[in-house]
Amino acid sequence: MRVLRSMLRPGGTLILTTPDGADIRPETNPGVLIGLLSPGLHLIFQTREALHRTLLDAGFHHILINKDGHSLVAFASDRPVELEHDTTVLRAQYRTYLEQRTADFSPEQDLFLAFAGRAFQEAVNDAAFDEADRVRKQIERACLARFGQSLDGLGGQVADNRGRSLEDLARHMPLSLGGLLYADAIRLLASGTPRAGLGERFLRAAEAADLLRRALAGLALADGMSEEISWVARAEAVLCSAAAGAADVVAQLSALPPAPDAEHASIRREVIAERALVELVNASHYGLAMKLADANGFQTKAWADADTTLPRSEPQRDALFGLAVLDSQSDEVSVIERSRGRFSRIRQMLETPDGHSGPDGLCAAAVRGEVAALQRLGQHGSATAPSDVPSVHANGS
Repeated sequence: MRVLRSMLRPGGTLILTTPDGADIRPETNPGVLIGLLSPGLHLIFQTREALHRTLLDAGFHHILINKDGHSLVAFASDRPVELEHDTTVLRAQYRTYLEQRTADFSPEQDLFLAFAGRAFQEAVNDAAFDEADRVRKQIERACLARFGQSLDGLGGQVADNRGRSLEDLARHMPLSLGGLLYADAIRLLASGTPRAGLGERFLRAAEAADLLRRALAGLALADGMSEEISWVARAEAVLCSAAAGAADVVAQLSALPPAPDAEHASIRREVIAERALVELVNASHYGLAMKLADANGFQTKAWADADTTLPRSEPQRDALFGLAVLDSQSDEVSVIERSRGRFSRIRQMLETPDGHSGPDGLCAAAVRGEVAALQRLGQHGSATAPSDVPSVHANGS
């Protein structure tokens, strides 16, 4: 640190990154943990406090340390550090940098697909779909030049690459194919392609990510990003099955493996279950929705009690709406009353302080559901069933 400080001009800033030692814990998933430890490379692990003290001892008086994923990024100088904090601006600059770097390589080179692939994934993550479409065309040309197949074609041949070593795998597909296929499926979802028809694409993305993971495991290596893509793609495939009304959707959800983030694995799986319920209700697969709700104990969840508590998250709120819709299908007075209470709770949650409906269209749908329940209970107007059943739509992750 002292040597680096001695080489800076007056007013210069040292920027460095190092794994966050605080994240080296037993519950950290292996893909992340191996990257943090980097056996044979890192000799000392820094926490935020240790890194700050080290920089101070080296003579830096102005220090800022940010957390980025599982890494620490430190900025140190002899003058106050002024940084750009607008995430939108920074993300746009990062995407531009990735796309510009593709010009340094020919489409046949590994680094062309590395930069173009990451630019594509980041553009989809940021909903910059015009950029994503532009970069995807470059990826298509590179895949055709390098592998003789389009991106979709490579996805269709994923199963043919099972058991290959890392070196052999690189000759048959981009090593980032899992991420490319996942981002492409999300792009299609965001463009209006019905979710019900995208399940196979998400499963191909998961399988491609698993190919890379298995090839790396043969070299005693791991990749946290591929581990994450594998799980999220399979979770999205479950949601696609729900939208399609697949008869085995409850079994698919039960078979979903634990999420890579061990600390929040149960929470993440429950969120997928909540979203799957919404997909089933929106598609009017009420019987399957009831089976899923029973299998996951939704009726007894604290957030499902319309009288005592409010949902803590948007997926819980949407799932509560789904339960209210399911209740509205019943002829039992007590269940219809529960439906009314749940619609009322959602309405209260979404109303603004002045008593008017907020910007979320779900509030108006909750009002319609509440009125319909009151009608059926004979408390308001004639006892009639609702002429249409409202729905709630959740975005892709």
